[in-house]
This record gives sequence, structure tokens and C-alpha cells, in this order.
Amino acid sequence: MGDKKMSVHYGGFWIRLVAFFIDRIVLGAIGFALGVVLMPIMMVGGGGTMTMTEGNQMMTAFAGSSALMGMGLGVQLIILIVDVLYFSLLQSSSWQATIGMKVCGIKVVGLDYQRISFLRALGRYAASILSGIILMIGYLMIAFTEKKQGLHDKLAETYVVWKS
Repeated sequence: MGDKKMSVHYGGFWIRLVAFFIDRIVLGAIGFALGVVLMPIMMVGGGGTMTMTEGNQMMTAFAGSSALMGMGLGVQLIILIVDVLYFSLLQSSSWQATIGMKVCGIKVVGLDYQRISFLRALGRYAASILSGIILMIGYLMIAFTEKKQGLHDKLAETYVVWKS
């Protein structure tokens, strides 16, 4: 920045919402692909076949459903990890943006308008959960703050700006 005045245009609520929907489509496709690949692997490794006799039908049915539930939770955990890494790695990369943000022409920067670290991006992701938990108010703040910051941006000390 130096002595030059920099003209900054902050990414507002609607463009960020569009970027978020694009990211959800990308992550949905990744999650679907992971589910298609991982579920059969987990089902084979998760117990094979069980035989039922009249006396233990209820117990076997319960064991089967809990095994499937465990496999589903395992896949969900993997998808969560992919989600966290997707946002954190891409926003801290040289792109400074997720795929949705890149398509929309916006990027994440720190208070110094430079690229953020992976840890800051990870903290921003964690703070975004808080933005959503409180009735989405943390996200709605974007529409009403001067520099278009949501709660997660304020907590992580970041801005979303248009690429120049």
C-alpha cells in the first residue's frame, strides 16, 4: 500500500451468497463422489454378512443398523474434513478464494489487504459456524457493516474484496 491511496471495493452480501452457493454445489459433488467411493469400501470392511436365527433377530438387526450408522458417521466426518480443508486451504492459497469466490471475482484478505495464513483461514471457518448458529445474524451483518464484514470476518480480522 505505501503512500498510495488504495481504492478498495468490498464484496457485499449478495455476491458472497452466490459464491457460497457455487461452493456448496462443488462440495456437494465432492461429497457425492466420496460417498459413492467410500460407502462400498466401508460396507465391505464393516462387518461382512450376518446370519439371523429366530432368537437373536432383534440383536442382529440392531447391530446391523448401528454398523451402518457408524459407516454413515464416518463418511460424514470425512466430508466435514474436506469442507474445512476446502475453505481453509483455498482461502489461504495464492487464489485467496474458494472456487465460488474465484468465479464471482472476490477474494479474502487480512486487515493489511494481503493473503491470509492457513491458521487464520481455519479460524475464519470456525468463526463462520458461530455466524450461522446465531440465527444467521453473523452473515446478515455483511449487508449492514461499512466494510461488508460478517461476524466471522471481524473475529478472524479479514475482509472480502473484489479482485483488482
